[in-house]
Amino acid sequence: MLKPFIVLSVPLLLVLWLSAQQTPSASPEKTSLYTIPLAESQKENRVKPTAESLARGKRQYGYDCVMCHGKT
Repeated sequence: MLKPFIVLSVPLLLVLWLSAQQTPSASPEKTSLYTIPLAESQKENRVKPTAESLARGKRQYGYDCVMCHGKT
């Protein structure tokens, strides 16, 4: 009873494992959905940094961002 199950499961698992190993090819023509228009990127930030806001931003970066982007 167990032998047919094993015989059928091994090839299926092998196929699933091999399909998971293939890396998707990156398409060079794909553009980012998060591009900022040039005119908007050249605007000055209206929010002036304060010691408090910089400390809050540093703390938030430490909680949420440092794990992927690193400490610097």
